[in-house]
Amino acid sequence: MRGQGEAKERFNEMQQERSQLATQFSNNLLDATKAFKRLATRKEEVEGAPWLLRGMPGGSRLRWRG
Repeated sequence: MRGQGEAKERFNEMQQERSQLATQFSNNLLDATKAFKRLATRKEEVEGAPWLLRGMPGGSRLRWRG
């Protein structure tokens, strides 16, 4: 059976690892979100889309080729 000091040390190690994994996950999610693009091939696909997605210069994530 582990002593109380060993258990606290292991708990702290696990908390640190969990924190690192959470940060890595958040960074990966942000990278994937920034990389997302959708090429619309029909005008109907962009109708009704928020204006931020349709034509904001430099930041458009939804493009229409038609």
